Amino acid sequence: MKRKCSKKKEKSRQCLTALISAALVLFSISVLHAAGFEKYPGDVNVDRKIDVSDGVLLARFCVEDVTVVITDEGLANADADGDSRVDPSDTVCVLRMIAGQIPMPRNPFAQETVPETTAPPDTTAVPEETTAETVQTEPPQNQTETVLIADQKAYPLGVSVSVLSRDAQPDETLTVQYYAGNIIFAIYAAEPEQTMIAFAHNDDIFGYYIICASYEAPEGFDTAEFRDDHQQNRLYAVLVQKEGMSIAFPYLEDKSDFLVLSKLAYYATNGVRAVNGLDPYIWDEELAKAALQHSREMADNDFCSHESLDGTKFGDRLLNFGIDWQACAENIDFGYLDPFSAVNGWYNSKSGHRSNLLSRKYERIGIGFAYNENAAYSYYGTQDFYCGWK
Repeated sequence: MKRKCSKKKEKSRQCLTALISAALVLFSISVLHAAGFEKYPGDVNVDRKIDVSDGVLLARFCVEDVTVVITDEGLANADADGDSRVDPSDTVCVLRMIAGQIPMPRNPFAQETVPETTAPPDTTAVPEETTAETVQTEPPQNQTETVLIADQKAYPLGVSVSVLSRDAQPDETLTVQYYAGNIIFAIYAAEPEQTMIAFAHNDDIFGYYIICASYEAPEGFDTAEFRDDHQQNRLYAVLVQKEGMSIAFPYLEDKSDFLVLSKLAYYATNGVRAVNGLDPYIWDEELAKAALQHSREMADNDFCSHESLDGTKFGDRLLNFGIDWQACAENIDFGYLDPFSAVNGWYNSKSGHRSNLLSRKYERIGIGFAYNENAAYSYYGTQDFYCGWK
């Protein structure tokens, strides 16, 4: 689910509510009148399974993302909670299914095992003779390694992160607690235009985020392409993860780790800048704290604005953190389910977000994400920029 706000153009919450309400009325009509399908609640993209991609698609539809295309069958499945209407609660329902908090609906397309009805074998038959030559237990030679190909370079999967360290040490390593255990992020970003982040669980690499212009993922892996809507839909990065694994926000065990994931958005931002011939931003810890505080305030109070509840403007908020800026800017969002998608949303914005991200004016950046399960859009993000006095 996503929505973007900038300091230059910002709709009122009342207008947003009215637009979403109108969209949901039409959405509900589609659901109620859909016919001729075997309903599978939650399977919004109609790929005969329920996973994070369904939740993201449904979330984007609910906030009127005009690029979203959902079939009539998908609309019928979008009413995940069965209340005959579609709203953000259906997105929450889908995510809870994936997280195992509520049961998955029966998959009507799953192949059921049919018991064999053939006659029992003749136990009096003479067994076949076996020899050492016919019982070959040695492993096959030249077994194909599972790899991701990006810009004609191979990235290994299902191996230890240490394999990557044979060529170069990561620029930074981050560890985050997920529902399935710790996930390690090995970040290679010395050359931002070649940014590569490997994800490892139990010391096995299960996915990557890579800045690239082309890729080829192996079977059994989910992919999310990130493209530049302003440049003929050009591919600039890809997120590849083994099926059943995800670095999305909903699977974080400890919500304090949102600050750690903010660094992933930082490296993705610099990768995007490099693709556009720009120098990288410098990570600023105090700026990140200011961004995190604002994201938490938005999440805790269920609003999206550059102005704090007490009326403090974002520039004054930075000053309160001791940041003596000459020029500053801010991007905010809500509803994105991972840091890379948040950056992609800002990058593809048709308002001030993209210009802030690609500005030559600012030098330093801080990013923070926050969560509140009771807020309308659950996940909120802030991206702050500034340059000091020359």
